[in-house]
Amino acid sequence: MQNFQHLSSLYAAGNYQGCIACCEEILNSNPNDDLAFKWAGKSLLAVGQIEQAQQCLTRAHQLNQSDPEILKDIGNCLLNKGNYEQAAGAYQRALRLQPDYAPAIYNLAGVAQLSG
Repeated sequence: MQNFQHLSSLYAAGNYQGCIACCEEILNSNPNDDLAFKWAGKSLLAVGQIEQAQQCLTRAHQLNQSDPEILKDIGNCLLNKGNYEQAAGAYQRALRLQPDYAPAIYNLAGVAQLSG
């Protein structure tokens, strides 16, 4: 829980590089820490390292398949790469986990608007 609070604080403060570095430290001692992969992926996405972000988020999802935010962020990676159909699929999978997950609903509407 302490890791989550620290990582989310770094991310919320816009200290993405600090968050990535902290995640790397965590993963050195625990290579299966889903939260470290999640926050590394979110931070990499925020700094525009889309491919690396998607890899981290995919690993986070493999380790924790119950977090709709991870799927939403995978969708954001796909959206940034112009893969609208795959992004929509990721958002829909997030909604299957949590039907009222507003960020996925919002992003799915955005994909619909972009793709006509």
